[in-house]
Amino acid sequence: GEEDMDVAQRRTQLRHIVREAGDGALLLMGDLNALTRSDYSDGAWRRLEERARERKWQLPQHGDLSILRDAKFEDVAVASGSEVQLTAPAMEPLYRVDYGWLRGGGAPGTAKSAPPGATITMEAARVHGEVLVSDHLPLVVDLQ
Repeated sequence: GEEDMDVAQRRTQLRHIVREAGDGALLLMGDLNALTRSDYSDGAWRRLEERARERKWQLPQHGDLSILRDAKFEDVAVASGSEVQLTAPAMEPLYRVDYGWLRGGGAPGTAKSAPPGATITMEAARVHGEVLVSDHLPLVVDLQ
């Protein structure tokens, strides 16, 4: 959950990933335990804050994913025009903490016109709400 890792730890890990990743195209997927403020309405964000207070957790934080944006990674769900969906906890999702981030990708729908060996395009990202195999819902990213 949100209490597992603080922002400073996440920032350190994200900077390490960016530094080690080099300059080529790269897909980074997984549970980043990080929130994007624009995924939530003001009311939804207040509910996350209330939930954290009730459980004596750190209040929800955001902003650390800017490290990926600054390194030219794009959030596949946003860049592909897909609906942003919450992923955790699986039974009643409240948080979006599972992401696909792509660097070196093209806009959706450009795969057919791209020359051979050209850029990867982000077509869609979706969460499978009916698949319960973890405490998070699975995220599927369609790339061309």
